[in-house]
Amino acid sequence: MIKVRRILLLGSIAAMMACTPTKQSTIDEALQTKVDSVLQNKMGEINAVSGQVIVMEVQTGEIKAMVGDGISQESGLTRTASLLAALETGRVKLSDTVDVGEGVYMVHGKPLSDHNWRMGGFGKITTLEGLMLNSYIALYKNIERAFEEENTYFGMLNKMCYGQPESIERLDSLKASYFETPEDSSALAWSCIGHNQRIAPIQMLTFYNAIANGGKMVKPMLYKGETEVINPQIASKANIDSLQMALVHVVTEGLGKPAQSEKVQVAGFGGGFPISTKEDNSEGRINTVFSVGFCGYFPAENPKFSIIVSMNKKGYPANSYLMAGSVFKEIVDYMVDSGDTTETNDTTSLTDSLPKKSLNDIRFAGWTEKDWLDNEYIKTLRNHIDACLQGKISDSQFEKYKDELSGKFMIGSIEPYIMGGVFIQFCFIDRPNKIFSTWVYSKVDEETETVYDYECNGLEMEEYESDLTKEEMIRISEEHPEQKLW
Repeated sequence: MIKVRRILLLGSIAAMMACTPTKQSTIDEALQTKVDSVLQNKMGEINAVSGQVIVMEVQTGEIKAMVGDGISQESGLTRTASLLAALETGRVKLSDTVDVGEGVYMVHGKPLSDHNWRMGGFGKITTLEGLMLNSYIALYKNIERAFEEENTYFGMLNKMCYGQPESIERLDSLKASYFETPEDSSALAWSCIGHNQRIAPIQMLTFYNAIANGGKMVKPMLYKGETEVINPQIASKANIDSLQMALVHVVTEGLGKPAQSEKVQVAGFGGGFPISTKEDNSEGRINTVFSVGFCGYFPAENPKFSIIVSMNKKGYPANSYLMAGSVFKEIVDYMVDSGDTTETNDTTSLTDSLPKKSLNDIRFAGWTEKDWLDNEYIKTLRNHIDACLQGKISDSQFEKYKDELSGKFMIGSIEPYIMGGVFIQFCFIDRPNKIFSTWVYSKVDEETETVYDYECNGLEMEEYESDLTKEEMIRISEEHPEQKLW
């Protein structure tokens, strides 16, 4: 079935191009084929129901590859646009401190929660760290500070041409983006993180491409011709420079490490969330569809290409950086290896803007996707659970779930944790609907760059549940041996 879909995807592009034989296509056929293969492999691996990847040349807007289905929907990638809008007011700076507390913030009686609220939240962090950690609360508190009225926030997005263009030649399926305006006093909190809107991946890529292009927004095009400028400067040069620096930090210091290439410095951001929930009457279960996306560009200094990866997948796990970010990385590495681009030698300003090598840089240096699924952090978790169950150690947070922790487990997501080590979510095969999360820390010797003394710190059972079954977990481990049962 995947092979048939691949033929259809490539065939649709070819048919579209054939309709205008007098114009020269911008599509790079070799890149198109590779991108399609990478996307289809990942979609099959994560049980995705739809997906799209677009590669665009930064300065011209020429689309070099475009495969898959571009659905207009809510997007977690909006958060970068929201932050830039706040910076433009002059009331917010990346160095500002934001207190996100224990990870839950009440907005007109409704809770807005960070992903680590069960681990006690991030406390006081900077606006930059809020982006690196994908903190909803940090972003919304900055939006509150920047905009006194909801309309001024949307007005700033319009001024920056967020959601453009409304049409592209020979892309008849493209629809104008729009924000819904629910009559709810808390709506802005959810709008600024990506809800209550409809935007296509190519429109989101257009915005990120403008950031890469120093603030100049150009219209994407499928045929060679004169570049059309949508907006010569979507935001001030100073704020564009600040956001470019922040997007590098996301992949070097934040949650975006899985998107980082060892061949070239990249910049970008990942975001996603549940976009629909429906009851599967045939099985009596609730099936949630998650969006996972990553948008970025490379090289980080003097960018040549921007890329968006957007997928919708059914059920847990759903991690934008490990799933969409890894697709981005594979495409970047292919383009560098094939000679499509080379990293600029003038990296003085970029180097000066980045911190020295962090402890997490040392912890995860050279890690591949395989390393993220089989490592000492997961082994430490397994050993800690066994020791608790056998009474060899006493850990009150693990002991309160003692009856739930029997049997083997499968990793749902694992990602670098800003406080050091990794944050892990996992399910036990005998209780596949229960999702647990923990933080596993390790010490680092900076002189020898060695990692040692791994330890588990806390355990929580999430309120939401997985829709995986025991049979599905076994099938996944058999079809994808790297996704092993521990």
